[in-house]
Amino acid sequence: MRKPLILTALANAPRILTMVGLFVFALSGLVIALLAPAENDLENHETNTSKTKIQIIEPEQYLGKDLPDPNLEKLVNFCINHTTADRGFVIFSNGTCVLIPEPCEDPLTTAREMLANNAKPEARFLTERTTDGDLIVTFQNSVFHWVGSYELEAIRNWAEANLHSLFSPEEMKTIKPNWTPPMDARVGLVSRKRLLADGSGMEIVKILRPNTSVAALGKK
Repeated sequence: MRKPLILTALANAPRILTMVGLFVFALSGLVIALLAPAENDLENHETNTSKTKIQIIEPEQYLGKDLPDPNLEKLVNFCINHTTADRGFVIFSNGTCVLIPEPCEDPLTTAREMLANNAKPEARFLTERTTDGDLIVTFQNSVFHWVGSYELEAIRNWAEANLHSLFSPEEMKTIKPNWTPPMDARVGLVSRKRLLADGSGMEIVKILRPNTSVAALGKK
């Protein structure tokens, strides 16, 4: 199987616009990200010989607690930095972003339709790191989540403590009892949970369009 291209930092818009074809070609069964080998943190990190204070957080501390809210301000700034003459963004309240090719007569309707097409319990996704250490979780139809490096650890730990709540009933039938998804895949599962919430609520909080630098605020 060919290795699919994965969105890195929205630097190349055509990569996003061709994700549908890549998913049809490359994805089968559970999420490809979940099939990657688990990371071995002990082997990949050097021994901490400095006197830096280390806080050890057990995932159980996140058990039953609410999922941390996305930082919409930072998300908006990320999208502003990648808005160009031929693409804008629509951002939903739980952090789902939809890339809108410009010109577009009705970006709100377009974004809602694209979100609805993705908001499914078994929605596939791909993950990849940016050069800044952030994580992009890409769904189909130019729909994605951006997760800042500063929040990755908390989201991973929350996902580990609440793992079974992130899988659909159909997916649970294929998962071995003691299996744990790789680190970045946990973040992808959380992003899917947020995607489903946005698919239910459909609350738009920002619209970013080229040549105007105007953001529409509030519920739509």
